[in-house]
Amino acid sequence: MLNLPFLLVQIFSILLIIWALVSKHLQKLPEKNLPHGAFLVTHGPYEIIRHPIYAGLLLIMSAFVQGYSSFSRFLVFVFLLIAVLLKLTYDERILEEHSKEFKEHKQKTHKLIPYLF
Repeated sequence: MLNLPFLLVQIFSILLIIWALVSKHLQKLPEKNLPHGAFLVTHGPYEIIRHPIYAGLLLIMSAFVQGYSSFSRFLVFVFLLIAVLLKLTYDERILEEHSKEFKEHKQKTHKLIPYLF
């Protein structure tokens, strides 16, 4: 059975991820101090939240779990949430150690949820 509200959330999430990927591709600020392959993106959805791709992924999965609930799906979502939060914490710690610009960007944005977290 089609669950329209959750489908709309998933479509929004996919569009957020695409917007983030396009922004990431168009604007990479190379920094000398960052580890090889790392760069800072501050435009597009990155102006509001620091991790829009992870936010979109979590939104898609939360809509899937809510729209088609089961204990096993909920459990997988909890593990995914924990893994993403650990990865975000690690990434931000590395960026903070190496980038003054990231520290400034961090003060202007939220981690995953605009205006909340």
